[in-house]
Parts: sequence; structure tokens; C-alpha cells
Amino acid sequence: MLPTGCFYGSAADCRRLEADPSDEQLAAILGYVEPKSALRGCPLAVQALDPAGFVISEMLSSPSRLTDAVAALAGHGSIAVITMEAVLARRLALAVKERGNGQSVWRS
Repeated sequence: MLPTGCFYGSAADCRRLEADPSDEQLAAILGYVEPKSALRGCPLAVQALDPAGFVISEMLSSPSRLTDAVAALAGHGSIAVITMEAVLARRLALAVKERGNGQSVWRS
């Protein structure tokens, strides 16, 4: 399992982020349709899932950019659109389960 808050990328992307350590730069590197600072309304999470249901990629989207976010992730797997509350509840449940059995269970 990768440590939370670490960026793993190409040397070029690491240099870009070092030169401009902003959410806008990180969003551009990761291919997000908008940075956190641009989110409006009630953001939704768009997830690309592998055949086993594991989250491959995830981004937040303003409702007005939802179609763009779905299109950005469409080639990565099946798409799920869920609320932020559902994302947080899923992550909490998985963290509790993982702590209890000592195994990684990060699934959608």
C-alpha cells in the first residue's frame, strides 16, 4: 500500500510539481477536469473501476463538468458516479476493516 499524500510520477511530472506545488498543477498532471479550487455546487466523485471493482482512478467534479469527468476516465474502466458522502463512508469502512484484519481491502 502506498503512503497517503505521496505523489508518484515521472521525473518530468515531479519537476513540474516541485516548481508549482499547487492543486491546479496537480490536477493538470493527473488529468483532472478541474482543480479543487474550481469545484462548484455539490461535487460528485467519478471513479474508474477495474473488473474486480477496485478503484483505478477517481476525481471530483462539479455537476456542470460531470460529462467531462466521465469522458476523462472512460478509457480506464467501468465508471461509477457517487456522492462525496458515499466516498467517505466507503473509505472509513475499508479503513476499519483493514485495521481489523491487517490486510488491504481497498475496493469500490
